[in-house]
Amino acid sequence: MSAATAVAAFAFTSGTSSVASGFTGIGIQPARAWHTARGVAASGVDASSKTADQSDLARAQASNAPPESQSKSAASSALAVAAAAGIGSMTLRRRAALSTSVATAVGIGVQNAEPAQALNKEEKRVAALFEVTTPSVVSISKSKPQGSEALFGAREGGIYGSGFVWDAQHVVTNFHVISGIEKPFVTFLKPDEKKKGETVRTTLESVVVGSDAASDVAVLRVGGLNGELPKGLLKPLPLGTSNDLLVGQDVFAFGNPFGLEHSLSRGIISGVSRTMEGAGGRPISGVIQTDASINPGNSGGPLLNSDGQVIGVNTAILTGSGTFAGVGLAIPNDTVKKNVESIIAKGFVRRPFLGIVFAPDVMSEELQLNGIMVMKVVPGGPAEAASVRPMRGGRLGDIVVAIDEQRMNSSDDLFKYLDQKSPGDTIKLQVQRAAADSESDKYQEVTIGVKLGQTNYNMSMKPKEPAPSGPGGGE
Repeated sequence: MSAATAVAAFAFTSGTSSVASGFTGIGIQPARAWHTARGVAASGVDASSKTADQSDLARAQASNAPPESQSKSAASSALAVAAAAGIGSMTLRRRAALSTSVATAVGIGVQNAEPAQALNKEEKRVAALFEVTTPSVVSISKSKPQGSEALFGAREGGIYGSGFVWDAQHVVTNFHVISGIEKPFVTFLKPDEKKKGETVRTTLESVVVGSDAASDVAVLRVGGLNGELPKGLLKPLPLGTSNDLLVGQDVFAFGNPFGLEHSLSRGIISGVSRTMEGAGGRPISGVIQTDASINPGNSGGPLLNSDGQVIGVNTAILTGSGTFAGVGLAIPNDTVKKNVESIIAKGFVRRPFLGIVFAPDVMSEELQLNGIMVMKVVPGGPAEAASVRPMRGGRLGDIVVAIDEQRMNSSDDLFKYLDQKSPGDTIKLQVQRAAADSESDKYQEVTIGVKLGQTNYNMSMKPKEPAPSGPGGGE
């Protein structure tokens, strides 16, 4: 995390109260009174008596007026009643429709009034999106939930986070949601075909196929390795891309915030190409920023576009207080798709390995270095085999200034570049090497060829948060 963002903490939004150092606890703030939220102003006058006076006056005027005037007067009075009741933010069309209902309730006849419309086209579209999507969104817990009510916060039987159906056998979630759980329980909620308006709850045991702490992705196989599944239970969500997202487009976050199962929040994309720190200091690039509400329990749930396609996986909030502050973060689906396919095929993410632990960027900046300093090299790793020099005996390590003639200004730049490579590829490190004389401040320009190795994060049975290999990012 850069110094500029260090004032706020990345808080993972799973059922755990804290998931990383520096994270703050997240609590529920009491809701304000409804009348306050509606914006009703007292203005020194009792609202109920004022409403009654206005209603009496309206009826008296209407009784001596022609039918058309009665209708207009009644509608105006009804709108006044609606305004006093705190209904002031609706569109004119819906206010007019509502005035009919209010007028009828207070005994005012209204002629030629427009019929009320419960939902407009946009609301119907969003409601339909929810109905189609929600059976494919699941809750994840350590043990089988008891009863019909889900819990949150209590680690025994409570909801740890969310997930969604990837294919006919697998569910995708965050690594931090299932970390430490050997066999998570996955709960589906589907509409009851026999009883309208009710749902059927199905909870199944699963096994962790594999996970990747660096990108905070995990894959579960529902029903165990050889378990049979109820027919039609797993309905995969359609997948979208995350490389063409635009700031301002609508998004929809699904999940189980605070244990409230199958919830939907709506927002927009507030930013793209964000970077957040993953496990071991390795940055996750291309992160999606949204103002759709993301809270504890939302982790692992899908972030959808208007077409109902998965474009990201909800994972964290950026907050200074521990509560949602309008900045939610989701892992881009392009990254998720690539890593999930690798996990399903091999049980781990196949990622290039350089074998270097770099100094934190802030240290390099304070020392006014021209690149990224090597603190340690992994014994037996590719960098050590290529004779990359770490810090030793008070002497600075090699300073990486470029890879394949592309300038590297920070560790983020380096990791982004390596993500485009594959194990077995050879790269050229351009480094500045301190002179043998420790009293000299001169550097030697050196080009080093390094054949990338491979990392195998196979955590299929007992996923654990890997400890950082040093104060900086390891790769």
